[in-house]
Amino acid sequence: MREFHFRLQSILDVRRYEEDQRRLELGMISSRCAALQREIDHRRNLRYRALTVLEPGERLEDPGFRAAQAAYARRLANEMARLERDLRSAEEERLEAVERYRVARRNADVLNRLRERRATAFRRKEKQDEYRRMDEIAMSRRMRHGSAIQ
Repeated sequence: MREFHFRLQSILDVRRYEEDQRRLELGMISSRCAALQREIDHRRNLRYRALTVLEPGERLEDPGFRAAQAAYARRLANEMARLERDLRSAEEERLEAVERYRVARRNADVLNRLRERRATAFRRKEKQDEYRRMDEIAMSRRMRHGSAIQ
């Protein structure tokens, strides 16, 4: 039986490579978004602890402590705002990467489905040809044995 050969295999390989590249790109951007979100959560936790949790021996009425506490909280809030802007930008970039991945996936899937249909048709035709050849062999044997018997 002959082996199936898809004439567009090289194009399918390129499209699969493109899909893999888009998947990797999407993964990197998604991990960046997750890292930014963790940083924001960490800063939020630090800010909450700085404003609410007191260590033993700390006094609320100390103006120097209150000023340092407020300055630290402002710095953390500014960092959180910057990180949130970065996160919004990264989320937009992630959405664009998702769309690029969908397009690459769709392009590869179209060729892959075409390859599967052609491979199925090829196997069906090969099986029919094999049955036809077997019938021809059986007929020729019957003809030879039938003429020898008479």
